[in-house]
Amino acid sequence: MLGVDTNVLVRFFVRDDEDQFSQAERLIGGAGSGTLFISPIVMVELNWVLRRVYRYSRQEVMDVLQGMTEFRQFQLGKREMITEALSLASASGVDFSDALIALLDREAGCTATVTFDVRALRLEQMLAVGEALN
Repeated sequence: MLGVDTNVLVRFFVRDDEDQFSQAERLIGGAGSGTLFISPIVMVELNWVLRRVYRYSRQEVMDVLQGMTEFRQFQLGKREMITEALSLASASGVDFSDALIALLDREAGCTATVTFDVRALRLEQMLAVGEALN
């Protein structure tokens, strides 16, 4: 199994560098089932890069991330949690990264995740910093 860095996925999905796209396509297309490991950190970073650098819409990013769950070549780290985070993000309109943070914190035993992010507060696991101080 090989771990895949975010930049390989960016080249594959964005196709902004033909040489690197070609290499990424050959790597992914030629890989056996479950032989390319995608860590949750890579998923979060890909979300950020596509939104901030490439100006993908929230829905376009969600489509890419959701599509990644269907690649037979990809072994997603914390697959069930990634899938749950994608569902939470889709249902609530929060950012995928915030949904994943909330789930990771819950798994670690946190009763809540404090935040200043008003949109993230749509998630049950999130708590406004001001409320935590009371």
